[in-house]
Amino acid sequence: MDLKENTIANNAAELTRRLKLDRILTKKNMLAFIFAFFRYVLLIGLGFIILFPFISKITTSFMPLIDTQDPTVVFIPRNPSLVNYIRILTETDILKGAMMSFLTSILYAVFTTASCSVVAYGLSKFKLKISGLITALIVFTILVPPQTVIVSIVKYFKYFNMGVGFYLPFLNLGTGDITNTPWPLIILGITGFGFRAGLYTLIMRQFFNGVPDQLIEAAYVDGSGVTKTFLRIIMPLSVPVLMTVFLFSFCWQWTDIFYSRVLFEEAPTIATSVFALWDQITVGQGIINTHNTIIVNTASLIAIAPLIVLFLFCQKAFVQGIERSGIVG
Repeated sequence: MDLKENTIANNAAELTRRLKLDRILTKKNMLAFIFAFFRYVLLIGLGFIILFPFISKITTSFMPLIDTQDPTVVFIPRNPSLVNYIRILTETDILKGAMMSFLTSILYAVFTTASCSVVAYGLSKFKLKISGLITALIVFTILVPPQTVIVSIVKYFKYFNMGVGFYLPFLNLGTGDITNTPWPLIILGITGFGFRAGLYTLIMRQFFNGVPDQLIEAAYVDGSGVTKTFLRIIMPLSVPVLMTVFLFSFCWQWTDIFYSRVLFEEAPTIATSVFALWDQITVGQGIINTHNTIIVNTASLIAIAPLIVLFLFCQKAFVQGIERSGIVG
């Protein structure tokens, strides 16, 4: 009888314990659900705030003039048409600016990536007494506003003479004005003085710091020199970060407006073409209406479309470069 009573008591105690545990788990699950709910609501709200202007530009770019004059049409076109795209491509010099931007951006990105990788490798793997000073100067170049040096840069390329008046007629590079050509960006890229080159150097230096020194020493033991080790061993390992720096430099140069307006005053880039279209509407016509705004927005979509396509093809290498460089850590 006592055994039976003890069994019943134990079962009752076990049942009570499980009920308490179920209540605790239920409360935890409810709190987790509430937290997850508000978190997703916040993320969806932030995503909507970020994406809404871009989505509205896309939808309104297909609006013809008749839809802009209809007060019942807000964001979704009632008579979708490609007339805005056709008008921009045929009546403006945006295609000419795109060709100029592609040429300058690709050359600048290639030479800047190459020069910054050499500097970053030297700072990372060669123990120099002035490495700290050089790194501090690189950081200083990032902090200096571009407005403080733009006058000197423009003056240098307006009266360019290669330092000793050396002339290369077959390159169209010598004494005189070399603005409105890709040469200023090529020279800045080769010498490592390009725009935001300091940031690119720090990114690659951080990556090279993670490359084991034993790998380089093993290459030296096998008879490889410094140049051969850098080109045949370090560079293949650095493809993700090189791709990241290349994409950064290409995209920033493609969308640059500050330097392009100064160095390419007579040779429009795609960014200056969009701004010229806006100036033409606001200054030339003196009227800012819905349709004119849609025209400018459509031109801006055409300008950033190549960057979106480029990112889609290079997304994997770009993300790998960001992770391995440690700039998000």
